[in-house]
Amino acid sequence: AGEELKKSDVDGVGEYVQFKLTGTLPKNFGDFDTYKYIFHDKLSNGLDFVKDDAHPLTVRVYADQAAANADKLATDAGVVIPEHYGTELADNYTVNQTGLEEPEPCNLEVSFADLKALKKDGETEAEAISVTADSVIVVTYWAKVNEDAVIGSEGNPNFVDLEYSNDPNHNGTGRTTQKKVTVYAFGLELTKIGSDTSAGLGDAGFVLKNSDGNYAQFIDQWVIVDKDGKATQTFYGSKEAADVANKDGGTVTKIRRLTGWVEATAVEALITAYNDATDASAKENAKKALAVYLLESGADGKIPDVYGLDDGSYTLEEVITPDGYNTMDAFEFTITAEYDESDNLKSVSYTNPNTTVTYSDAETPAVFQSGLLPDTLTNQKAPFLPFTGGIGTLIFYVLGTALIVGAITYLVILAKKHKKAE
Repeated sequence: AGEELKKSDVDGVGEYVQFKLTGTLPKNFGDFDTYKYIFHDKLSNGLDFVKDDAHPLTVRVYADQAAANADKLATDAGVVIPEHYGTELADNYTVNQTGLEEPEPCNLEVSFADLKALKKDGETEAEAISVTADSVIVVTYWAKVNEDAVIGSEGNPNFVDLEYSNDPNHNGTGRTTQKKVTVYAFGLELTKIGSDTSAGLGDAGFVLKNSDGNYAQFIDQWVIVDKDGKATQTFYGSKEAADVANKDGGTVTKIRRLTGWVEATAVEALITAYNDATDASAKENAKKALAVYLLESGADGKIPDVYGLDDGSYTLEEVITPDGYNTMDAFEFTITAEYDESDNLKSVSYTNPNTTVTYSDAETPAVFQSGLLPDTLTNQKAPFLPFTGGIGTLIFYVLGTALIVGAITYLVILAKKHKKAE
């Protein structure tokens, strides 16, 4: 007997990832009178098992590996759509999530008391099906990426092993070695500066949107950065709690943890309310209502590191602009991850409108391992007007200004001539 664990792509904290467990059978399967078969699955702290109408757990038995490979389990809006190769089982198995401590702790078991007694759902009653040594058992389920997801090259692993009958003359079982796949998440290390200074610019506020147009929602948490500049992947709900845990002289730093995505309408209403506020008190109240979505720069220009993004496209939009500066244009950036044949992270790239930078363990280990992708955000000093049309647009602005200056000069000369003529 053997098993395989695969995952689908994932879109970061608050999103869902699909796992597929595939189990095979031994050549002497026919020698057994009964056959016990149990998948033991251990999810990391950054993943929560989900079982609901939109994200069901399904079990199918295929005649052989070719049939199992042919069924791609196409998905539509998160719902698994079975194709014609698989046989959907009747209630021949149990799904357990509690008390799973022996022989090793796990948090999900899919258990078959006897594979030789499997039945499928018939039109009137459950019908017996034939399981052979060539049959393949496939369990598909979903997990949600939670706010405890670790970012960077360590990732969020999922482990599975298979317990199975191993002696046709006795009731004993054997157990395979664990297989692993990893869900990866990333973050942002953002710094805000002005065009007139590189010292950092405070009091700027940004919101983050994903490719669906939904807005990121955050919570404040604290991490400990050790003396080598590496942040521990333990998160604290208050600075006081982090201070207590900081026994080795590291630095306690606030970060912004992504907790999910909110539809645009609600957030855009809050942004409008902030922009429409006419006095300081109303402005402050509107900002407080918007705070859960904001990424704000401190006096040194540092924006708390953002934790919990996956590869994909995002848009960063400035909604609070420091006094004396022009508002930045919203811009799109992309995070692209590459994996090796074993599903381990190979590299991660960050692309903004100006450049693409790729980080790997060999060339940029600090960024690769932390998963925090750096970028510097610049505000132009007022009254300079930002432009987006390239050199042609700039020439248009210069010519327009020259024409205005020339017209004013002409009017002054004309006025002087008229005065002399009097």
